[in-house]
Amino acid sequence: MAMASISEFEFPGVIECQRLSRERFENTHLSEGKPVIIRGLCDSWPSVTAAKQGPDAIADYVSRLDSGARLNAFVAPPSIRGRYFYNDTLTGLNFQQVQTSLTDAVKRLLAEAENPEPPCLYAGASPSDNVTPGFAAQNPMPLLDSDIKPLIWTGNRSRIAPHFDASDNIACVVSGKRAFLLFPPEQIADLYVGPLHQTIAGQPTSMVDPREIDFTKYPKFRNALENAQLAELHPGDALFIPSMWWHYVEADGPLNILANYWWNNRYSGNLMDTLALALMTLRDVPTRQRAACATLFDHYVFGDTADDAGTHLPPHAQGPLAPASPERDAMIKAYLRARLGPLLR
Repeated sequence: MAMASISEFEFPGVIECQRLSRERFENTHLSEGKPVIIRGLCDSWPSVTAAKQGPDAIADYVSRLDSGARLNAFVAPPSIRGRYFYNDTLTGLNFQQVQTSLTDAVKRLLAEAENPEPPCLYAGASPSDNVTPGFAAQNPMPLLDSDIKPLIWTGNRSRIAPHFDASDNIACVVSGKRAFLLFPPEQIADLYVGPLHQTIAGQPTSMVDPREIDFTKYPKFRNALENAQLAELHPGDALFIPSMWWHYVEADGPLNILANYWWNNRYSGNLMDTLALALMTLRDVPTRQRAACATLFDHYVFGDTADDAGTHLPPHAQGPLAPASPERDAMIKAYLRARLGPLLR
């Protein structure tokens, strides 16, 4: 079987619970870093109530909250079948980007609601405080602090390539259906990751199309599928996706709306920058030196000794090994500015 689709495979479901308390969420699923579906977590949201009444009701609800702010949307012909991706030569993308308002986007989606092959429209990661003021207050997230605001994702059919987020994530389905196929971080070698420097929407993505898998070209993807978990969500359901877990996402329905929350992360803005610097300075050194560097990084950053690597020094001499603090970070930033300036010239 050279070509296949995920519809031909069976996957274990993500563990489920009902209306998870914040204490249990933090002490179990968050601390363990494992995905979990929380059925009905958002059933009481007025947005979910409107969505369950039909597309017109949820369209009216979000349009009444619309500030009129411009948001970035992807548009494409029906031929991409919702798969927003690169073009065939990896020299560009298979969609265009336009500026629109949420109300106008919703109107366009409703106008195509009865079309079996509608044009594709997808407006992702719209900050709710900017685009839909009042949404967060009316639709509270009981598992997080109130200062963590949701992002709004709106569109029709979409298929988003496997990718990871550097932050922990709670995704809440408001309208339509969503399916997530999740892969643990250690499956990265089996996912055939695309360009790091030219991404589709910020994060690197797998080159494999889970609906049209070419096992001749991507044979190790079989192993990724053997370790995948499936989450199928309906309005009111939520999914916790731990930081760095890869996920493929399918959305369905004429008006699909998701609210998600990213939080609990210090390195989201710097992770790919750190990787790029390591690729430039470490990857191409001889193998024995890379092994020594790996030992160094394990000792100071990744291994069991990292938290105690500087405790044998008095506090004033710990420098970058000191516990995290604004003062420690300011010192490291000053060091990096002085050291990286000549390196990057």
